[in-house]
Amino acid sequence: MKKLFYILMLFVITSCIKQEKPIYSCNESINDFVVTNKSTLADISREQLVTLPIAYQRAILNSFSNEKKASLWIEKLDLVLLQNISDDYRAKIAELRNFVNPEIYNHEIDEKPEDNVTNFIVNWEQNVLNRLEFDTVVFSINFCTLMTFDEYEYFVNNYDGIDYSWLEGGVDIIRLPLGQGTCTCRYDFYCSVFMNVECEDGKNNCSPSWDCGVMGSSKCDGMCGENVEPNQN
Repeated sequence: MKKLFYILMLFVITSCIKQEKPIYSCNESINDFVVTNKSTLADISREQLVTLPIAYQRAILNSFSNEKKASLWIEKLDLVLLQNISDDYRAKIAELRNFVNPEIYNHEIDEKPEDNVTNFIVNWEQNVLNRLEFDTVVFSINFCTLMTFDEYEYFVNNYDGIDYSWLEGGVDIIRLPLGQGTCTCRYDFYCSVFMNVECEDGKNNCSPSWDCGVMGSSKCDGMCGENVEPNQN
């Protein structure tokens, strides 16, 4: 489970010190990979995307059009709806699915999100976690990553041996050690639940970015505390 928490934490990595080139990753080699292969990556499927190292998944997702982002998250919600779940839970997922559209990703890095997007996501998240008493780890995998549970388990157990030769430029992919990453900009939910630390806005001068939290609709504008053991409760 410790490895699981670290991977979940890494899924919100999106921001870094300002650069002149397009910023998709704080890691220069990963950013260069996405910039170089952007046209090819634009056609990647969700199933293909979730096999890649987390830092690459996040960087590639950042490079997608708003339409593709919305399409991938809707596809993920459709998979969640296939689970054996209660009617109340199914209704809440359908509510979220109906809300997801390209417009919720239509903002610049330094802009405040539309109030209706922020309010909906915050209220929806609190309702699911509190009223339905939902497990936070399950919640995070279902609504804050594009992976299914089976895909997540495969990824964790086979991380060092997954073959990326099918992808143009795949031989150049770097497998960062699980739990390692620079620029830990994140959605506060992860810091408090998985790392037992508070949000620190603008820590280390990290640049704000997007694609954090539920459906990748929230702003990443800070960094979690460093060298903290994850919550294993």
